[in-house]
Amino acid sequence: SIRLLTDQTMIENLTNEEKEEAAHSSYAYYTLSTTPPATNCPQARDEAAMKMARRHLVAEKDNMDKALEAMKETITFRKERQINDIRSAFQDISDTPNDRTSKIRSHYRAEIESELSKQAQVVYGYDKQGSAIIIKFPRYDSNTDIDSFIDTHIYIAERAIACTESKTNGGLETICVVLDYADYSRGNLPPVKMVIHLVGVLQKHYPERLAYCALVGAPVMLRGLWR
Repeated sequence: SIRLLTDQTMIENLTNEEKEEAAHSSYAYYTLSTTPPATNCPQARDEAAMKMARRHLVAEKDNMDKALEAMKETITFRKERQINDIRSAFQDISDTPNDRTSKIRSHYRAEIESELSKQAQVVYGYDKQGSAIIIKFPRYDSNTDIDSFIDTHIYIAERAIACTESKTNGGLETICVVLDYADYSRGNLPPVKMVIHLVGVLQKHYPERLAYCALVGAPVMLRGLWR
């Protein structure tokens, strides 16, 4: 198909290092390429990288130049933000490759545990199509910092994406989000600018990942906005 050819053209414009980083957005490939004995498979790498290319291409309405630029920005984001270390934060410390990596992941683990103590989030179950479901419960403490807030949401999103990939054997790439508004209090929300920044990060670097978002027990004001 035309889109498949465009996907291939996009990854041909990437370096091998960029292809590898893009392919790591697939947890299956990340595990294959990093778990001893690590397997070097350029075909599997390119297939995983093409999935990222396709998501950006859809998001950019088949404009290859814009999609390639957006994809490269996401590759840089994933590397600089240390996404692989964030999503491996709770991995057994004995499985970490070196002391430096162990310290980095310990930092993220403490950061995520602190943030989740203020607002519980879990990956629980799947919808009928096989997309993993994230359930976000009410927040009980507005105090947080931008890095902990963003990193925790990335961690949960990455775990849900990995679950979908495993459940559907790579057939689906989407997740669902359920927002539980029981005991909702505006006073417990983090700063609005922080929330807007989070939404921007997810829209820019996780395009075509959200299947749908459901609000449970939403206050009247939010119901009106939703309609």
